[in-house]
Amino acid sequence: MSQNENLFIQCDQQPPLQFFPTSELEFFAKAVNTSISFERDDTGKITAMTLSQADVMSLRQQPDKQIRAERQE
Repeated sequence: MSQNENLFIQCDQQPPLQFFPTSELEFFAKAVNTSISFERDDTGKITAMTLSQADVMSLRQQPDKQIRAERQE
């Protein structure tokens, strides 16, 4: 969700978490060790979002539109 050009992510009943840009497609949260990156296709459309938390797990949308957790090595 975007509020006044800022990026916020909210899960369930938790308060929104603000993310700050490190580039046009990469963001990080100051409050927790979490980062988000987006991928674009050849037309510039956002096609994927990867959320990584504490370098342990990432959440990534798969081609079947499901979100799966993957352990980082």
